Amino acid sequence: MLTLALACGSAWLLIALQRNSTELADPTDFASDRYDRWEQTSRIPSGLVLADSLEGAMLTVFERQAQPELAVWHAQRLPAALPENWLSQSWRGGWLLGLPEALDGWEENPGQMASKWHPRTDGAIQLQQASEDYFESQFTPFQPHVVGTETTWLPPQAVMSPTPLPNAWLAAWDIAQSGGHGLVACHMARWGSPQGVPVDSSLLSVWNGTWSTWEWKSGEVLEIWGWADSTGFKSIESDGVYPDGWYRWEGGQKPASWSQFDRLLHQSEPSMLNWDAVDWTLERSRLGQVKSNHRVAWIVKGDHVQKRIATEQMAELVPANSSSPSDPLAWVRNHRLKQEMAIVWERPSVTATAKDREVWRMDLTGERAPQAWEVDLYRNGKYQVALANETAFHVIDILGREVKGYPISPSSGIAAAGVIDYDRNRNYRILIGTGDGQLLNYREEGSRTPGWDFSPQPGRVIVQVHHLRVGNRDYLYAGQEDGSIRLLKRSGADRFESPVKVPPDQTPCFRLSQSIASSTVLYTDEQGWVQERTFGANEAVGMSRMTRGVSVSVEDRDGDGIQEVIVQTADGEEVWNARNQRISP
Repeated sequence: MLTLALACGSAWLLIALQRNSTELADPTDFASDRYDRWEQTSRIPSGLVLADSLEGAMLTVFERQAQPELAVWHAQRLPAALPENWLSQSWRGGWLLGLPEALDGWEENPGQMASKWHPRTDGAIQLQQASEDYFESQFTPFQPHVVGTETTWLPPQAVMSPTPLPNAWLAAWDIAQSGGHGLVACHMARWGSPQGVPVDSSLLSVWNGTWSTWEWKSGEVLEIWGWADSTGFKSIESDGVYPDGWYRWEGGQKPASWSQFDRLLHQSEPSMLNWDAVDWTLERSRLGQVKSNHRVAWIVKGDHVQKRIATEQMAELVPANSSSPSDPLAWVRNHRLKQEMAIVWERPSVTATAKDREVWRMDLTGERAPQAWEVDLYRNGKYQVALANETAFHVIDILGREVKGYPISPSSGIAAAGVIDYDRNRNYRILIGTGDGQLLNYREEGSRTPGWDFSPQPGRVIVQVHHLRVGNRDYLYAGQEDGSIRLLKRSGADRFESPVKVPPDQTPCFRLSQSIASSTVLYTDEQGWVQERTFGANEAVGMSRMTRGVSVSVEDRDGDGIQEVIVQTADGEEVWNARNQRISP
């Protein structure tokens, strides 16, 4: 491979005279532990121009946290331009990129980092070594409906406690994470070294690994410690007898919020949550289970999960006045720029960026991360962005202006929304499920669709809207908050009655057959089992109870026109083919 490099301004222009013919290798199979922070991302550093479009470009970066300037980047294709002073180096079918001294220091000696790296293609992955024997990994999905996961590798001395988390603790946590009670954070686990929590030496003689901390808005902090002969039984504290362990509060005095917390803890219904650790703040919630090799697998939920792509390491690479398109809600074409824009949510703003440049920004009222769709409302090749959260449905043009007729703001709020293109001719129908149980239907510039004849069911709010085409018939799938579903005509009238129930917090997916009765809906149940049920008889078929996960979707991964089933688990991703055979990993 011969590459000609020419200095031009602040960048190096590269002309590839021959394609690298070596079989493409994965650098995470070779990198050594001298790189203690790895990330795989689709974001592109300032000054790096890829020959391919931004969509589908995947970069891997290997950093030394003590010397971030010596980071080595890997690209599958030769870039068209590099940041100032960077070089490229052909490597096993791909390209290593970085400063000359970084490339000179590239080392291939896989160790602990390589053994803990699990590749994904549907989001950003970050793995870092926090200390000598403490590692953390985060997976942040590109799409908001995919569940984020994290993994913590505990030090060997963090022995798993034989004592389970007390039901009273879990019951209180279950209520606390819904907000209220003046609480801002709660953490608990059942292993022997609480990470980041100072150990009270006076408790070491009796403590056996179960611990909990609670924090209020006032800054008051309460700690609860349990041990083998007290957790779940009675233990004595200087001020009284408590059923759940040793209570300690800063300053030796009960916090002002104690009476409120006491009611929360001891009047809650027992919980049967099967977790070894829980972690809740106002921004997110994590549920963890201890796996083999001192590994804790976390399921991460919350609007702010999307912010966890490592923006810190990009600070030196992205200009301060630019907007990094991390974790986009959607990619939308910009017909003026002839580029795709990343639609990014950072509460309270939605930002459209193209090639690291902000195109427009809009503040939304509401707390929930919005859904986003690309639309061509006037069917003229000029695109807009449709956005919906719990307060309003917006349509925004490429200059950041609200399209005439929008926003639509139902007085009872929005519980579900969908943009339906029945015949793929851009004659959109905008469906909005409201907080009072209605399902509204709009078209074009926010006008009501004539002939819409939907009748709400008393006490039932629609929380999911999807379009299914079976044969030559359309079905509007309307999932309701009690788990029941309705299958509607284009007119809004009921078309098919189904006994299926789907958990309202799950985003279902579908495998369609020759009839709606034999077509199926897939979801995960309360125990985490994947369920596949026929719409007609609610019969368990296909993927039912073949694996467990936190979410399920369908996607044609291999391009053969047949959809695979993708199961997101706490350990990563499983791919199953149309014959319900596991094919990856």
